[in-house]
Amino acid sequence: ACGQSTGSNKVNVLAPPTVAITTSTGSTSVCQNSSLVLTATGAGSYTWSPSGTLSSSIGSSVTATPGSTVTYTVTGTAGTCVDTETITITVNTLPVVSASGTFSMCVGETEQLGVNVTGCASPYSNYLWNNAATLSSSSIPNPISSSLATTNYNAQVTDNNGFVGNGTVTLTVNPLPVVIAAPALPPIIVL
Repeated sequence: ACGQSTGSNKVNVLAPPTVAITTSTGSTSVCQNSSLVLTATGAGSYTWSPSGTLSSSIGSSVTATPGSTVTYTVTGTAGTCVDTETITITVNTLPVVSASGTFSMCVGETEQLGVNVTGCASPYSNYLWNNAATLSSSSIPNPISSSLATTNYNAQVTDNNGFVGNGTVTLTVNPLPVVIAAPALPPIIVL
């Protein structure tokens, strides 16, 4: 006769991984020619794609240096379980600095200069103008020039993320007009 068998089988049920991605800057935007570290958590091993602008295609942390906006995918594995997460990194242009107008004056006058700044991350926190000796301040957006000659100023502007753009502002300084007084002519008498 057959006896009754008793026993137990143990089954381990693994919870699937939940992969998350963070960036070293806390932002998903970067400026051109810059890098940021992407870190994946929630699994045991990680594979990244596309890997062309990454320091590695495997590992929990990779350095991304995208040339344009890109969506990265990370696949996290824990045992035989898999989870996938994506992150889009937006690439912004460096700050673009241009003269806000045409600037000219006569010798001995003053002229307020200015720049327009676009791109990357506003606010633009730092201004630095060359030829500081001829300006009211070299660290403000709109300094006043007292130059005695035509001058090309370089305006260097730093954005909120520390990225720098440069632009040229030309101030044309015209000579004072020369007035020549002619001798008075005798009155003409008409008969």
